[in-house]
Amino acid sequence: MDLEEALKSVKTVGPVPGHVQITRIIGEKIENGELQCGTRLPGERALAQMCGVSRTTVRQALDALVDRGLIEKFTGRGIFVSTPPEPKVVACVLPGYDPRYHWGSVLSQAIVSEARVNGWEPATYLLASDEDWARLAKHLREGRIHGVLSMGMSRGIGGTVPTVDANLLDTDDEYRVYIDYYSMIHQAAKFLVERGREKIGMAGYDGRMRATRDGMRAFRDVLDEFDLPLREEWIVQEGGLEEQGEAAVRQIWSLEERPDALIFMDDWQGLGGTRTLVELGVQVPEEVMVVTHMNRGYNPPYPVPVVGIQVDPNRIAQEMVVLLGVLESGERPLRKMILVEPSLKVPEGWSI
Repeated sequence: MDLEEALKSVKTVGPVPGHVQITRIIGEKIENGELQCGTRLPGERALAQMCGVSRTTVRQALDALVDRGLIEKFTGRGIFVSTPPEPKVVACVLPGYDPRYHWGSVLSQAIVSEARVNGWEPATYLLASDEDWARLAKHLREGRIHGVLSMGMSRGIGGTVPTVDANLLDTDDEYRVYIDYYSMIHQAAKFLVERGREKIGMAGYDGRMRATRDGMRAFRDVLDEFDLPLREEWIVQEGGLEEQGEAAVRQIWSLEERPDALIFMDDWQGLGGTRTLVELGVQVPEEVMVVTHMNRGYNPPYPVPVVGIQVDPNRIAQEMVVLLGVLESGERPLRKMILVEPSLKVPEGWSI
C-alpha cells in the first residue's frame, strides 16, 4: 500500500487521535524501508487533503516524527526522510504465560508491538523470573534502559528511568494506565435498566480493590438515577476466577428472591457464573440477562448469549506508550493515571 492510500485510512472519529494515526503510518513506512532516507514527503497541505484532517493535525504528526528523528523539515525545501537514530530501549516487564487466563499475554503482545511501532526497541523481562529481575537491575545500572512499561510491578524498579504501569493501585507516586471500571459498570447497569431489568445483582473482585470500589460507585449511581434499590444480598465481592463466579451465583440463587440480571466484573468470573446458571436451569437471557467484562482478542466459551463490556488491550498499550514518550521527553503529564473506557458489545441479532 503506497503512502497516499495508507493515509486515506485515517479515521477522523474514534478513540485514536488523527495525528497519532498519521505518525504511526508514516513512521512504520520509514522504519520498514518503504520510505528511504532522502525521500521527499508531500507538504502539509497535501497531507491534510490525503488524510481528511486539518493542517494543524498534520503539523502535530510531523513534529512527532521530527522528535523521533525520522524526518527533517527545511523551510523552502520541504520535508525529507532522515536517517533514523538508534532506537531507545524500553524494558517491557511482563507476566509469564498462563494457559487459563489470557489477559496478561494479550496485553503483553500489545505493549511490545505498540512500543516497537513508536520507535522504541522493546526488551522483555518476565515478572516470575529471578534471573530476569537481576538482568533488568543490571541493565538499569548500566544505563541500557531508557524507559519501562510494566504490568503491575514497577515498584521494584526504583524510579531510575521513566516508568508507566498497567495497574489500578491506590498510589499517587506512579504513572499508570488501566481499565475504567466505573465506566464499565455504569454502561452495564444502564444497559440493563433501560431494557426493563430492575432487580440487578453483581459479582465483583475483592471489595478492597479499587476496581471493585469504582464499579460499586457506578452501580449505585445508576440505581440512584433510576430510583432503584440496592440489594446488598445480590452483591458478591470475592474474586475474578471461574470458581468464584460459580460461588457468587450459587450464593445469590440460595436466596428466596433472585435478580433478573447479573453483572460480572471479570470475564472468567462471568464464564463460571453463566455455566452455573445453565446448570441451575435458568434461562439466559429470558429470565436473567447477563452483562460481563470481556477483553478484545479472546472470549471465554460462554454457554449462553451475554452482553460484553469489552476492553481493548491495544488502546491501553497505546496510552502507555504515549505517556512514556511524554515522560521521556522531560515534560510533566497532565494526569498520573489514564483510564481507558470499555465499549458495549451485544450478541449478533440483538438490538442496542
